[in-house]
Amino acid sequence: MCDIWVGVSNVHHNEVKKNFNHFHLTELNRKGNIIWKGTWVAIIWSIWNQRNNVAFRKTKVDEEEILCLAYLRI
Repeated sequence: MCDIWVGVSNVHHNEVKKNFNHFHLTELNRKGNIIWKGTWVAIIWSIWNQRNNVAFRKTKVDEEEILCLAYLRI
């Protein structure tokens, strides 16, 4: 959803460290990519919180909520 949000198409790794290292846009300068990696952190944090809600509070996964909460953290 994040890729669609910014209008890019990427393949992402399943391994977290590799995913983060490849979360890079060639169209952006260094500062832009630092912000983009901050977006990655916000999304991962939101996914983790959503996972905890599902596991411990028995809520349902809401992909749009994950993206909205990540956007608020940026």
